[in-house]
Amino acid sequence: MGRKKLSTEEVAKKAKANGYSYGACHEEDSKEASPTYEPKSLRDQSYVLERYEMWVASVKKEKHDEGVPFLDDVVDAPYTTGAHSLRAGLPPLDRATTKDFFRFYALTSDGKLAPRVTADSLNSQVERFFAAFTRLTGSIVTKQDRKQIYAVSALWPQW
Repeated sequence: MGRKKLSTEEVAKKAKANGYSYGACHEEDSKEASPTYEPKSLRDQSYVLERYEMWVASVKKEKHDEGVPFLDDVVDAPYTTGAHSLRAGLPPLDRATTKDFFRFYALTSDGKLAPRVTADSLNSQVERFFAAFTRLTGSIVTKQDRKQIYAVSALWPQW
């Protein structure tokens, strides 16, 4: 049995009868909502952040041994991992640094269906990282910068 085709007037009457009033929630709907995350999403974000912390610690140690500062404005403790070093007010990482992290991520990850992580899986981790970064720092990574990062992960199998 098909749906009954309603006229514009019938749809308007039905909406009003069910409590709809144009603009009734306009003020509330105009407010920017803070994103909320399910526990699984938070776990997934934590996973990529832990890998980020490992990357920072390993590169900082390597660069320290070479006498070169690395992310000193982002990470206070020189070689620690664990507690996330990202904090409120930090600006987004530059593109080159972010791309380098995801190269590290890809080369240290195993795939679930193949020996290496796929470009799609890597992009999922990129999204989780950006969500976690914004959640912890309040800084938003621009759409243009995101596109640049996705371009790197799309080339992942060619590295």
